[in-house]
Amino acid sequence: MKINIRIFIALLAVGALSIRYSRCAAADVSLDSDSDGQISVQFATGKTEIATMSEGVHYFFGRTWPLQNIPPEIAGLQFTRRTGGKPAAVVLDVQAGATVYLLVDGDTGPTAHPDLNKRIAASGWTRLADAQRVYKRTADGDQMSAIAVYRQEFASPQNILLDGGGWAGIVVAGKNLQVKTTTDAPPQTDANKDIPDQPLNVTLQNEDTSAPTTQISKNQSEIKALEILEQDDGTELGEATEFILTAEPGSTKGDIPVSFGSEIGPQTKLVLAELMRWVHVTYPRITGTNKLEYSFEDKYIKHDGGSIGAACGTLLLSVVQGFDVDPNLAMTGDVTADGKARAIGGVAAKLRGAAAAGCTLVALPDENYEQLVDAEIYDGLSAVTNTQVLGISTLDSAAAVARVDRDAKLAQAITLFSEIQEAIKQSPDYLKTTKAQSDLQQVLDLDPDHLSAKVLLSIAQGTARTRLTAGASEYYTFVAVQFAVPMINQQIQSGTKSPVLPAMVEESLKRLLLVHQRSDPHIVPLIDAWSDWIQASSDYESGNASDDYLETKRQAALDAMTKLQANRDLIEKMLHEGM
Repeated sequence: MKINIRIFIALLAVGALSIRYSRCAAADVSLDSDSDGQISVQFATGKTEIATMSEGVHYFFGRTWPLQNIPPEIAGLQFTRRTGGKPAAVVLDVQAGATVYLLVDGDTGPTAHPDLNKRIAASGWTRLADAQRVYKRTADGDQMSAIAVYRQEFASPQNILLDGGGWAGIVVAGKNLQVKTTTDAPPQTDANKDIPDQPLNVTLQNEDTSAPTTQISKNQSEIKALEILEQDDGTELGEATEFILTAEPGSTKGDIPVSFGSEIGPQTKLVLAELMRWVHVTYPRITGTNKLEYSFEDKYIKHDGGSIGAACGTLLLSVVQGFDVDPNLAMTGDVTADGKARAIGGVAAKLRGAAAAGCTLVALPDENYEQLVDAEIYDGLSAVTNTQVLGISTLDSAAAVARVDRDAKLAQAITLFSEIQEAIKQSPDYLKTTKAQSDLQQVLDLDPDHLSAKVLLSIAQGTARTRLTAGASEYYTFVAVQFAVPMINQQIQSGTKSPVLPAMVEESLKRLLLVHQRSDPHIVPLIDAWSDWIQASSDYESGNASDDYLETKRQAALDAMTKLQANRDLIEKMLHEGM
């Protein structure tokens, strides 16, 4: 679990300072009257630069996602190019005479964000047209997704706060942009801070001439690997990316170098070293290649995380054994030196990412079953029916799931479950029938590690867990809080009102209520305290609550967090549960 209780406490501390002294801080937010029509832009998190709006220009750093079919009205304007996959709230200081354009994910297509479009339209923005952006999603072509373009003209200076929701976040465009540097980004964890980032120097030992020889059977293989795009506020987006292994033809008498064609972080380096230990034991002498090189589709981005391990091992088995990998399957899972697939984080986000990429199968470690149940409890049946989630426990089982020429029983289980998926679409009451139980049990008889069938059968039998684990409850509480609190702080500091802010408060309270209804009982007092504090912040801004009342509610949220932290048994349980 990447989010921990220290973030809550730090966020509460920030809230105490920014709200208690908000009226003084408001004086620091001023508009430069000498800069007619200027648009000052400040994102809550992430790196930002100004670029020029033109055909083919990338609007993310390091992403091959160019702007296409740009409406003439915005061609040539300046726009904000940001860190890819990190939506964030944005504050605009707009001068009189400025015309501002917003580019956001449209309300149709694979990355649709209709709620965000509705909020923007309701706040006085006029929808101009649809531009197009292109991004690689499948091996056989590019997929188009619409970007909605909004415009607003300002006759007087205004300070505006906008939600940064959606897949790509908000892109701001105009004639006279200025980017402010963010100085108060939310606290965040660094999962790699204790892992030294050593140079990659991995080889496959291959000098034992007395060992049995294994010949490379194919020179290249690819698989969809599931990754997490972690936002600076700690929330997660899942993504499926093409992951490729190339075995350069030839032969070498010494060790075989293993490399990556793009920059990788320390966790990936560690898991690669672990994998090579397993390979050396399993295949002590490999011939037919000079080197092995892994590469990603989006090669300009640094990749890191242990969850790439199972995909790394499956690709190596593919080139060694010569089997083809199913292009409709995505995989995630850590790996150990003895070839076991271990649990990973971000299960719910990765499942959503796989479904968005059009994958029909997901290979997930068996150890992540409880996190899969959490995903179903929070996201609904779609978590286990949009794709078929197949459990893996070892690299050999990962390869068995991934290969096109699967075992007949596994292939039959996948076919039968696809019929169950269709039955659920046709009838919401299907799971209440005895046929559902019979069909799901048949799938599990064919493949005991079919995790989607396992979850659905427990629901059909009435034995399914209905409450989130404590770890998941804490995580989703954090997500709901982060949606509103930074915006409330910025809004109060600015001393102005924005028509977007009430919707942000409403959304955050709605999400907290959703978590409350599904939460582990230990986390409910924290959820209630945060709900009260956010509502009090809104009342305070509208003049319906005093400083003392606001401070009382903030202190109550802090007390609830402190009590949770003091429950050592619960904290240890949450650490083991993961997310």
